[in-house]
Amino acid sequence: DAEGSPPTHEDDDLLLLFTTAAREWCEAYTGRTIAQKTLELALDEFPDEDILLERGPVSGVVFITYIDEDGAEQTVDAANYTLDQYQQQTWVIPAADFAWPSTLETVNAVKIRYLAGYTTDADSPNDLPLPKSIQVAMLLVLAHLYKHRENTIAQNLSEIPMGARTFLSPLNLRKGFA
Repeated sequence: DAEGSPPTHEDDDLLLLFTTAAREWCEAYTGRTIAQKTLELALDEFPDEDILLERGPVSGVVFITYIDEDGAEQTVDAANYTLDQYQQQTWVIPAADFAWPSTLETVNAVKIRYLAGYTTDADSPNDLPLPKSIQVAMLLVLAHLYKHRENTIAQNLSEIPMGARTFLSPLNLRKGFA
């Protein structure tokens, strides 16, 4: 029963915590970013070819900086690269007439800051909508956390056939064994 104005419930804080935990679990399982956020990739040098931006979907690059051979920080002009967002993973590709510059031999000489995550119904444009299967998986995890609030239970649980992993597996960017 809701109390107060606006209506509140004694479990509101718990549900907020569980919702965040469900999202984080789905992000860890799939290797995707669900909530929109700014991420940064650091490399010791530019690769010979394209650069994979993990934890997509990626909506854009904020900047690419690097430490040049003289030790000065430089910014790569956005005209010198493009994003390939056609596949499930996003790549930064140098322009046809551009080669990634040489860097100082140091840790994290190259930094790429980018925007990742799905858009919401309130966003305009809503061009990266959260897949319904992720929404369902998050609700399943949330319901499980809410129902089982202790570390142990008396009964033996088994995963339901249409559980969260079933909905997330086709979207999993993490391949191989963990």
